[in-house]
Amino acid sequence: MKILKLLFLLAISFLILISSSGTFREYDSKRNFQIDIVAGNSSYISYYCEYQNSSNIVTIEANSSGVFDVLSVENKLGENLNLRIEGDYSSLPPSLDVDIESEWILLYDQDTYTFTGVISAGDVTGDYEVPLTLYGTWNTGDAEVSTCPLRINVIGPLITITKDLISGPTVFPVNTNQTWMMRITVVNNGGDKNNLIVKDTIPAELEVNLAQTSVSVGNYTAVKMGNCHGLGATKITWTFDLPAGTSAHMNITVTTREKCHCGHQSCCHIGYTSPGIYNLNDGANLTNYGIVTSPITVIVTDN
Repeated sequence: MKILKLLFLLAISFLILISSSGTFREYDSKRNFQIDIVAGNSSYISYYCEYQNSSNIVTIEANSSGVFDVLSVENKLGENLNLRIEGDYSSLPPSLDVDIESEWILLYDQDTYTFTGVISAGDVTGDYEVPLTLYGTWNTGDAEVSTCPLRINVIGPLITITKDLISGPTVFPVNTNQTWMMRITVVNNGGDKNNLIVKDTIPAELEVNLAQTSVSVGNYTAVKMGNCHGLGATKITWTFDLPAGTSAHMNITVTTREKCHCGHQSCCHIGYTSPGIYNLNDGANLTNYGIVTSPITVIVTDN
C-alpha cells in the first residue's frame, strides 16, 4: 500500500513539473519577442535612426516643395510582415504641409523598405518635429512601435530674382516712340533647381521685340492677349533649370505701339497718350517660390 501511495505522489509531482515548465517557456518566449520588437535597429523589426537620433533631417527652403525619405525598416521576423507608418502633424504650422505615405506594404523576410513623403513649405521658417509610429502585423502577432521622429528644418529661400532696366528712358513725353531693354536675373545659392518658371506681363501699350529678346538658358514663350489682332498685354513664360551656385537671365526688349491695326478707336494704342506713371511690366514672378519683383516704372510727361 505504501508503495502504491509513493507511486501516486511521484506521478502527480511529474505532471505538475511538466505543466509549470510548459507555462514558463511560453511566457519567456512571448516576453523576449516583445522586447526584441521595440529594440530599434537590432530588433526583429529594425528601423534606423542615423541622423542625430532622427529618422531623417529634411532641410527645405521656404516657399518650395520636395520629396524626401522618411524611415528605412528591415524585416527580421523570419516571415512576411505587413507594415505601415503614421506621422503626427499636430505641431506643424498651417503653412507647412507634410504627407508621409501611410498605406500598408508587404515586406518579405530580410527585405528593407524606405517610406517616403512629400513636403510643401509656405512663408515659414524654423525647426519642426514629426513623431512617427510603426504598425506591423504578421501571422503570429502584431506590434505598434514609436520610432525616432522626423525632423524638418525650413530655411529662408536661397534663390533670388531681380528685374532691372538695362536701357531706355525713365522720363519722356506723350505720343513718342520709345524702346527699353529689361533684364530678369535669377541667382541660385542653394542646390540644383529643375523646371524653374518665371512669368511676367508686358502691358498693352508696349510691343515685345522678339528679335531682341533672349534667355541665357532654357526656353520662353511670349503670347499676345486680347481679340483685336493681339493688341492686348503680352504674357511671358520662361522655363529653365539652374544648377547650384549659378545664375541665369532673360533680356526683354519692348517698344511703344504707334499704329492702329483695328477699325475701332477703342483698339488703338499709340504709345502713352496721357501723362502719368506707368509700369513697363507687372513684376517678374518666380512661380516655384512665389517671389515677385517690383514693376519697372516710367514717367510720361506732357509735350
